[in-house]
Amino acid sequence: MNQTSSSVRAVINSKGVARLQGGHPWIFKSDVVQVEQASHGDVVQVLSQKGTKLGMAFYSATSQITLRMLGGASIEVGPAFFRSRIEEALARRKGWMEGRDAYRVVFAESDRLPSIIIDRYGSHAVIQTLSAAAERWKGVLAETLREVLGLASVTERNDAPARQHEDLPLISQVCLGTPAFPVVIHEGGLQFEVDPLEGQKTGFYLDQAQNRVNLTPWLKGRVLDAFCYQGGFACHVARHADEVLAVDASASMLAIARRNADLNNLGNITFHEANIFDHLHELHRRVERFDGIILDPPAFVRARATLEAGIRGYKEINLRAVKLLKPGGFLITSSCSQNLKEEMLLDLLTEVSQDTGRPMTILQKCGQPPDHPVLLTFPESYYLKTLLLRVD
Repeated sequence: MNQTSSSVRAVINSKGVARLQGGHPWIFKSDVVQVEQASHGDVVQVLSQKGTKLGMAFYSATSQITLRMLGGASIEVGPAFFRSRIEEALARRKGWMEGRDAYRVVFAESDRLPSIIIDRYGSHAVIQTLSAAAERWKGVLAETLREVLGLASVTERNDAPARQHEDLPLISQVCLGTPAFPVVIHEGGLQFEVDPLEGQKTGFYLDQAQNRVNLTPWLKGRVLDAFCYQGGFACHVARHADEVLAVDASASMLAIARRNADLNNLGNITFHEANIFDHLHELHRRVERFDGIILDPPAFVRARATLEAGIRGYKEINLRAVKLLKPGGFLITSSCSQNLKEEMLLDLLTEVSQDTGRPMTILQKCGQPPDHPVLLTFPESYYLKTLLLRVD
């Protein structure tokens, strides 16, 4: 950890200055003119070529995102800084946290803690430090979380591929306390097992919490939950539907989903391990039909270079799902790909409607819950698009 110092500086060009003035917190390598006395992972003072102090930032010597802005030039980055930012993030979530034991505490740039993700599961927290600078403060973050939230343990899920851009190792381990996993959390009257060392991201998809509760009551009769993961949507919809077929390609995630169904005494869910694309085709071949279908796939577009292929993937699964729906059926379809913009998703769904000859009506457009806030000047923070459609 370096201390804030006027000698550790980065000078940026006019394009970088304009970017900051527009409210975007990233400065790319191409806009950094000079770096003085800074090492990979330092906190640096950012200046214009005219010498104007622009603020403090995390510095990376290896990533294309060279500077991640923390705030004004007068801030001092240390334990008190991180405690203050975490407390501010919690204050913004006060209404959302009431009655919840699982939520996102810090959402990176949207909470003015760039490259830092913090999720809470009961008396445990999971952190991700996705830059070299954030990594240096990992111990401080863990201790601060224990003090502020009264936690029993903190786990790091630092196995995200983004860390490779910062020359950081991929790690998944407990870094504070002695946890008892799995943790049982509560969501919309249901219970779910979460093991922060298993599964994707930090162990559970908290960003769909609101959508799981609010959208599933629309689906009755026979429902298909494709990409069911740990059974979040399947368990919620099972309270309203007659029967649910929950499909996923991961045997280990299906095992957790089964335990979650048992935990909630839901006996109307059938779990099946299969490749979703193949299984949708097989269901169509068998002329099976559903009153409701849920599509919550992993990100098909992880980079702009894969956008075209990702769009084809999203269109294919939605096309196959629509063909399986009875007239008047309901489709919940999601994309968590940040690079797939909302208008792109709407365009491909329009093509699905045209290709199948099935009128499709949007009943609800949903995004991220309040604990995953979208910073308007940082479009990268807007990634989750979920739609409820009626298919005639």
